[in-house]
Amino acid sequence: MELLLAALAIAMAWSDSCDTWSAEHVAPVRLKKHGRPEHSIFARGLMLLGALLHGVAEDLRRVSLIAFGLLRAAGAAQRK
Repeated sequence: MELLLAALAIAMAWSDSCDTWSAEHVAPVRLKKHGRPEHSIFARGLMLLGALLHGVAEDLRRVSLIAFGLLRAAGAAQRK
């Protein structure tokens, strides 16, 4: 359960930082007529991450195994 929570926290942090980077370097946040953003911070970052990962789908399994291996190692080191 702790690994799942850690993975979700990392995904949230990545999507937030991707949105911030995207707003500064790619395209500014588009506003609707009522002044609110077209997409939320999380949705915009998640769409960018999805677009980036779509090109490396064949390597995604290997990357996820490495990422979860690092999380397990960090968890084991923290328990010691």
